[in-house]
Amino acid sequence: MAEFPVEPMLSKAIIASEQERCTDQVLTIISMLQDTDSLFHRPSDEKLHADQARLAFVWPGGDHVTLLNIWEQWKRTNFSRQFCYERFLQFKSMCRARDVREQLVNICQRAGVPMSSNANSTDLTPVQKTLTAGFFYNTAELRRSDDSYIALKTKQVAHVHPSSSLFGQLPPAKAVLYYEVVMTSKAYMRQVMEIKPSWLRTTSNSPTLSNW
Repeated sequence: MAEFPVEPMLSKAIIASEQERCTDQVLTIISMLQDTDSLFHRPSDEKLHADQARLAFVWPGGDHVTLLNIWEQWKRTNFSRQFCYERFLQFKSMCRARDVREQLVNICQRAGVPMSSNANSTDLTPVQKTLTAGFFYNTAELRRSDDSYIALKTKQVAHVHPSSSLFGQLPPAKAVLYYEVVMTSKAYMRQVMEIKPSWLRTTSNSPTLSNW
């Protein structure tokens, strides 16, 4: 894990990806997570078109797999600048993600982590399980009283950020994984992915879901 110049949770996910044979997809998601604040631009005179373009990228399951979809579509255009312009993506942010990914691929090769790829592109369960293995500390369950969540480790109450593809989802996901929490008027989880309780390791270090 110490070989990778990323947060420990991300390093753990990279190592776990070898077992699930989805290192290629996990490296992509980790690279995209590094610069999500500036990934989309929303011009004041084209807000509607920008929002529609963003919604077109959404994949079921949450923000992490949506980031993977963005990358895959961009890759199919041979990393086109025009593609980014037409879909309100920041070309520089996408290029930074590509640079980070290349660096992580090189480190995987030096560390002996095989560059395996998820065999079934329509079933992202291995990718989601791998991310859960790395981010088990950042998991939360839906509260019975409202649409907020309670973190399983810290017991902090937080809401899904309005920018998330899971914001306003009905019915809301019963358990989620998040990349970070930001504080404004409330605590908001950013980059959120729906998870299944069975993906959480039942060890002394892993949280448990009280409602399951």
